[in-house]
Amino acid sequence: MKKFWSARSLGVRTTVLSALLAVVLCSAGAEAAQGAIPAPKSLSALGARWGVQHVTSGSPFIGLDGTIYVGGLSRSMQAMDANGKVKWTFPLSDIVRGAPTQDAAGNLYFGAFNHNLYSLTASGKERWRWATGGDVFATPLVQDGRVFAGGTDGFLYALDAGTGSLLWKAQLGGFVFSSATAGPDGSIYVGANDGALHAFSPDGEALWSFQTKGAVFSSPQVGFDGEIYVGSTDGSLYCVNPDGTLSWAYGTGSFVLSSPTVREDGTILVGASDGRLHALRPDGTLDWFFQTKGPITGTAVVLRDGSIMFGSDDGSVYSLTALGAQRWSLSLGSRLNPTLAVGQDGTVYASDVAGDLYALLPPTLQAASR
Repeated sequence: MKKFWSARSLGVRTTVLSALLAVVLCSAGAEAAQGAIPAPKSLSALGARWGVQHVTSGSPFIGLDGTIYVGGLSRSMQAMDANGKVKWTFPLSDIVRGAPTQDAAGNLYFGAFNHNLYSLTASGKERWRWATGGDVFATPLVQDGRVFAGGTDGFLYALDAGTGSLLWKAQLGGFVFSSATAGPDGSIYVGANDGALHAFSPDGEALWSFQTKGAVFSSPQVGFDGEIYVGSTDGSLYCVNPDGTLSWAYGTGSFVLSSPTVREDGTILVGASDGRLHALRPDGTLDWFFQTKGPITGTAVVLRDGSIMFGSDDGSVYSLTALGAQRWSLSLGSRLNPTLAVGQDGTVYASDVAGDLYALLPPTLQAASR
């Protein structure tokens, strides 16, 4: 691993998911998804603090103490400090695509393409691993001492967070690329490529399934009143009541692969393959949209000042005001991995499909540092 001045293309193992997403994005006519955009000449052109080449196979995650965790293309989980220096490396037998997550004690949880779910201490020591029957793509959910994750074997697994022992598993109707989420009553919600949003009790009882007309890659998001928002490749964002009935559906006109974000005022933000970030009112009507030049497959981040940040497959990171006006954009020159991470100091961590990780300094912070 080394610091770098320009991005470099590299091949990543073809998986069921990447093949499916390639079909989805190409079907949507997304030019930016069909090849890397020419790389910028230097990091200074990006306003970047630093960049690390050929390091990550997925999206970054910022831990409780500011440590940056990334799944490595070298088949590892890596921890870095705020300057991009590696603190530790945990070797694996395959890559990690989903971002890890962390519990209140600092323990890490993630899945890998070697079919295993892992838990590590904050210092990189293995606590446990548990073998599923397929690749684990999504970020696990850690809730009330349990870990929930699905995989390409079509099962949702519930493990004891302390020991890694299996508590229960449930077979869904298709591959699981969606991260699970929990409702106020502890209900667990997860999507699958059978086109359904599935609901389970914390103990594994199947509560209901809500059927869409496409595959559900989107990870569900629970609103303030317990309603569940989820996207589908049928082009709609759905609002589903806690009892599994439909509240409303909003048609974007293109595949919805991204996971929605719910702001404190109830506005729902969701990206779509038409390159638009859609902002919906709580009743499902459109408030505004912002157009980019590539599909939006990641989740929008709402910052403390109300501004919105997200990445697009046109190779850029965007910052908008709360009302959807552009504040700034930074072009990385290559298609981004879905999810950004934002540090307490405002640094934006983004990775691209070439495996490069950037620590970006937004223009507002660049001006303040002069």
